[in-house]
Amino acid sequence: MQTERLSGPRLIAVDFGNNTTKIATRSGGENPIACPVSVPGFSCQVPVPGQPGRTFPVIPSLIQYTPSGGCLIGSQVAEAGLREDPATVKWMSWYLRNRSPVRFPAKGRLISYPEAASDFIVPVLSALREGQGSRTAELVFVVPPGSDESTGGWLAEIAGKSGFSSVRVIDAPAAAAAACLPGIRQGEPFMVIDIGGDRTEVSIVTAGGDEDSFRSRVLGSASADTGGRVIDRWLCDEVMQRAGLNPDDPLTGARLLPACREAKEALSCSDFAPVRVSESETVSMTGKDLEQILESRGFFAAVCSTIEQALNSAFSRGYTEATLTAVIMAGGTSSIPCLQELVKARFAAGRVIIDQPLDVLVRGAAVSSCGTSRTDRIQYEYAIRVWNPPTGAFDLKTLVKAGTPVPSQGPVARIRIQATYDGQARMGIPLYERQGAGRGPPGQSFRELVVRQSGTVEVAGEEDQPGGPGGSTWINERSLMLIPVDPPAVRGEPRLEVWFSIDASRQLRASARDIRTGKLVMENHPLAQLR
Repeated sequence: MQTERLSGPRLIAVDFGNNTTKIATRSGGENPIACPVSVPGFSCQVPVPGQPGRTFPVIPSLIQYTPSGGCLIGSQVAEAGLREDPATVKWMSWYLRNRSPVRFPAKGRLISYPEAASDFIVPVLSALREGQGSRTAELVFVVPPGSDESTGGWLAEIAGKSGFSSVRVIDAPAAAAAACLPGIRQGEPFMVIDIGGDRTEVSIVTAGGDEDSFRSRVLGSASADTGGRVIDRWLCDEVMQRAGLNPDDPLTGARLLPACREAKEALSCSDFAPVRVSESETVSMTGKDLEQILESRGFFAAVCSTIEQALNSAFSRGYTEATLTAVIMAGGTSSIPCLQELVKARFAAGRVIIDQPLDVLVRGAAVSSCGTSRTDRIQYEYAIRVWNPPTGAFDLKTLVKAGTPVPSQGPVARIRIQATYDGQARMGIPLYERQGAGRGPPGQSFRELVVRQSGTVEVAGEEDQPGGPGGSTWINERSLMLIPVDPPAVRGEPRLEVWFSIDASRQLRASARDIRTGKLVMENHPLAQLR
């Protein structure tokens, strides 16, 4: 499969997978085509299932933190033989999706999975931008169905760190439809069976939105913790048994596992694959052998069970199997011929679409003109400074979260202010910018903003969690907004309700109502310019 060098304004699609990351770019005019992109130093070539002799560039989703404080990324990890090393981070996409709090020691500190994923993706995208002439390209990321705003906020930060100013997201079913069902109409249901390295995921969705912002609506879904990696281990067990080797020997198993993985990939386009056990011995595996292994180990049963669970979930929403427009197979493991035959036998002839499952998602993302724009979203988190009496220090409380749309649809936050001393006539709001802060969906939060007589500010509210002010910049120190109240407030009196919105120019604006008098004392007052 031919790859191409990027030049000029382009669209770069990225499928950050659990085992491999795939990148493609769009070329062509009225009928665009997706071209896979190889990133020198990070990519490796894997066979294209069903196309003997052809390969496709992927980046192993691996990062290894070296003792010297550096990093090995992608193919560098595999070439160094460190894929299974304890210091190698893998399955980042899965941990991100499940918001795992797990941290691991590296570089003399504890690293989170979002940090590891950033350390992995940013150098790859930076290499594309700087080394291959794609500085004006737009990024499109494939995300899991049902992803929330926190995903978009994180990706916006990744794009910014990599030097890109424009980024969109498209969910996986929408990307699959863009590649395989370009003429699908809004509201038509279809199924995506995505079998990757570690998981089998089945989603039943409908095309949603309009032609400029295609997103899928999930009707039913199910998943199972099984995929290509477990098949590799089963093949390895079979090879060791045939060769008379001890199946409990971890060193021999680790040595043979890469060869078994290659044999599995070869069996997707050939009926025969040799596995070299030693200098003098080779074990031959056939497609029939692989089929028997999958049957005896319960892989087929697990896939069928996951499909049925997804169908039952959709049935509870009024959709039946008969309403499905198509069934699309995606993921590298979906390239196994006997697995494809299983799915074809399960559904009516002609309804199953198998179009290069290995890269169908990134191809769909590349050719799609749809997706949700992240260009007009707030890049950083903004917070107000508050005094924490128990600790005797300042904390920051989030007001605007990274990923908030611009302009905002209604208030992004709402707070109430109470007086802290008799005769208080003004109340201020110090605003801080937090780069690399926490991410999450924007929403309203009712909190009490308390201004002390000394000038410090305190917020009361059970929703808030304390956060550190380190790494933050006070952005309205010289133009602190002071809201007047007349007549002056009495201590402890909830006096002002303040709400915030963001206009099209990224200006944070505040409005305030006097709770005692009911008067609007401030309307859309500019508070600070957000980024």
